[in-house]
Amino acid sequence: MILRPKGYFNCLLFILITMFALAQVATAETLLLGGFSGSEDSNYGYIGAVIPVNSTLGDEGFRVRLWGEYQEYDYDGNIGGTPTSFDADGFGGNFSVGYQWNFQSTTIAAYAGVALRDIDISPTDPSSDTEDDDVGARFQLEIYPQLSSNIDAALIGTYTAVFDSYWVRLRPGYKLPNGLKIGPEITVLGDDNFDKQKYGAFLSGIKLGNVKVGINAGYEDDDDDDGSAYGGISLSTVF
Repeated sequence: MILRPKGYFNCLLFILITMFALAQVATAETLLLGGFSGSEDSNYGYIGAVIPVNSTLGDEGFRVRLWGEYQEYDYDGNIGGTPTSFDADGFGGNFSVGYQWNFQSTTIAAYAGVALRDIDISPTDPSSDTEDDDVGARFQLEIYPQLSSNIDAALIGTYTAVFDSYWVRLRPGYKLPNGLKIGPEITVLGDDNFDKQKYGAFLSGIKLGNVKVGINAGYEDDDDDDGSAYGGISLSTVF
């Protein structure tokens, strides 16, 4: 699979232009996010931003979420009864507006917006409706309960209409004395064409200057009973 530089930079340019246009109403903080995850049959990279509106990241209030992504994957199928291996890749992005609530020991954030995806499949799969451009409404819910002084959890779920895709991840975490956080993770994801489960562990809070780094790894299994190892890295910074 070949990464198309022009499409990547167009996606990145859209995020940066929108982010700086909204900087006029963002008060003190903007959270920048980026990362990559991969397994035997799929790769996923992203860059995003969360911009508070007339508040800070820790306060209650409205916020804007921008996201750009690139994905590639392969799968087995058939054309006219002939077994065929397909390669898919493409770019996507989404724009959402949300609100964050702070309760005594739990933070909740909810977003609603629109997502765009453009996937190419080679060779063309007549049985798939994934290829080409799609636009759909996107919803996201984030729940962060603080269970004790050093134990918390993060539950994030998304659903995108038209693609009929979902992604849900649960991460209970234990904060170590040195500031690092470790714990297990469970992820379920899928759409009209597949369902997949991931079971692994994560380590977050690694500091490289002003950038925080997290890593994760584990085992994934799909509805075709094909399993493989997966791994990923995430980066974040506030400015």
